[in-house]
Amino acid sequence: MPRFVQKTATISAGQSLSSVIDCATGAPVLVYVPQEWTPARLSFQTSPDGTNFYDLFDRNAVEIAFNVVAGTSIVLDTGWTPVLYLKLRSGGRDQAMPQEADRQIIVTIDTQVQAA
Repeated sequence: MPRFVQKTATISAGQSLSSVIDCATGAPVLVYVPQEWTPARLSFQTSPDGTNFYDLFDRNAVEIAFNVVAGTSIVLDTGWTPVLYLKLRSGGRDQAMPQEADRQIIVTIDTQVQAA
């Protein structure tokens, strides 16, 4: 298996939450924000089983979210190793922002970093 693999999640038109990305083969390390992104922050949900999802917060009870710019990429720090399943959200937990059209978000997975 190559060191880096790319997986695509889709946020459907009128929705704010993406389809699931299976990260069990490694750690998410990079997110590509599409050129057509409707302006909004980018936040996350994670799951231990691919069915039950939880909003992602840090140890200080602060939601993990990025102010993103359309057509850019985001480097994720090293704390993403334990993520098994991932959804991306347009907007935050308390202020989701529906996308105007289907949006394809690409996530790069580093397969040499295995879940703890």
